[in-house]
Amino acid sequence: MVSENYYQEGQNINQRIKQDQHASDLLLQANLLFSEQTNKINVYLAGEKIPSGTLVLTISAPNNQHLDRTYTLQSINQNLFSAALNEPPKGRFYISLEPQNRQWRLLGSTTLPRQETLVLTSQANSQRLIEPQLDIEPQPDIEPQPAILPNNG
Repeated sequence: MVSENYYQEGQNINQRIKQDQHASDLLLQANLLFSEQTNKINVYLAGEKIPSGTLVLTISAPNNQHLDRTYTLQSINQNLFSAALNEPPKGRFYISLEPQNRQWRLLGSTTLPRQETLVLTSQANSQRLIEPQLDIEPQPDIEPQPAILPNNG
């Protein structure tokens, strides 16, 4: 039924919003490096309540699901996670990082191969309202002039 699909899609969107907000609340940010020299993906995760164990990294191609990959990153130490990169993907990708329990997620996008570190952040961070800034140019200091009153006499 169509209404069931809309309901499920709404539930999925609400779940993603909660994941994004939870990542933002925990101040999570990940620095991701694809190393072709070592054939590894390394992730440095900063923030509060870093999970121990494993993280799930999903690489999704916007136009070709055959290029999609999922990697299980093992904890090396408190903030560093790593996985083997057997066949480095090439092209434009959306990147998602989340713990096994899927309580939060960090997102990014990039073109691979990539030599530079990719920063993954909470989607909630980019959706915050930004107050508009008014471009008001400072006025030069003007000294007040005394009022000239008409002389009626």
